[in-house]
Amino acid sequence: MIERSRIQEIIAEQIGDSAVFVVDLQVKPGNLIQLFIDHPDGITIESCVQYSRLIESNLDREIEDFELQVSSPGLDQSFKVKEQYLKNLSKSIKVVTTTGQKLVGDLTQVDDQGIQLDAEVKVDNPEGKKKKTEIQAISLQFEDIKTAKVNLKF
Repeated sequence: MIERSRIQEIIAEQIGDSAVFVVDLQVKPGNLIQLFIDHPDGITIESCVQYSRLIESNLDREIEDFELQVSSPGLDQSFKVKEQYLKNLSKSIKVVTTTGQKLVGDLTQVDDQGIQLDAEVKVDNPEGKKKKTEIQAISLQFEDIKTAKVNLKF
């Protein structure tokens, strides 16, 4: 089976100082290689093709056959790396915490430990029985986030 570390070595030099970042790299049984890359401005098809060709030119199908998929992570996929949070700074995101709390709000800050978002939170309304919604700044550590995705609005 092709080693994940081998693919990482191949793409590391290509990424170099560029703003392209790896979101996920998987080598599955049957040598299915899946590489998800992104860029702060979005990834192009040409970039995906470039990385696909780079990997193919550094692996020998005569020695070990493989299937290769290089793409950007979909908008419906949960964030996996800090760079995805940075890319979506100031945008609306949906977060589910490890305790099951669901939050929707604008991503206002990202650092090495976690994020801060201005989220819509329901609070008791002193004037009535119905709860009211207000915006609160909420800080979350990365380890407390189960999923985080772009909040698509139509």
